[in-house]
Amino acid sequence: MSHRTLSRCLVRVGVVAIIAASALSLSAGCQSKTDKAAAATVKSVGDFQKQLDQMPALIDSTMDRLVATTTGQNARRADDFREFQKDLAAMRSRANMVALEYEKANRNSSEYFRQWMRESDRTDPAMRSAMDAKIAGSETNRNIALGHFASARRDFTSLVNSLNGIEKSLINDMSEANVQAAGRSVGAAITDAGKLKDQIARLDEMIGASFAIGR
Repeated sequence: MSHRTLSRCLVRVGVVAIIAASALSLSAGCQSKTDKAAAATVKSVGDFQKQLDQMPALIDSTMDRLVATTTGQNARRADDFREFQKDLAAMRSRANMVALEYEKANRNSSEYFRQWMRESDRTDPAMRSAMDAKIAGSETNRNIALGHFASARRDFTSLVNSLNGIEKSLINDMSEANVQAAGRSVGAAITDAGKLKDQIARLDEMIGASFAIGR
């Protein structure tokens, strides 16, 4: 599975409708407040994407360290566990970032559509119906994208919580018996990580299409 899978995950959320809506707004001659709201959303999503690009390698490194820690007779188990803890700490930070960026994308995109609707209200009645249809279509895409973003945020947080539990169970007891007992939880976490990457891969297609519309 590609390392780029997770990197493009949640990014698509705000981008999907926002980029598409931005393209429509330019041709419609949007007001400055609308442009500003769109620009704020696009920038926040772009910054978020740069951070997300680092996530696949971090996820893989964390899981690799965990597997090394809990596999066989490992003379370096303590060292691998310490590296796992470092990666997990970084994942916690990313999980918090994902939650914050979701709220930002939701807030900025809501403001964008609020301004766009105001613009529609000032538009010539003969053109208003077409503009309202464009707004409705773009807002539907935005809501779908935000739904995917929310799911990815939830699943990422769930994975981190599972890894937190494994860390807690091993931190004071690295005996062979306890390590082996953690095996089922480790297997479940590996499965969850793979599912999350698949989800992110699907989201990647969505954001790619949105940027294409924006150009």
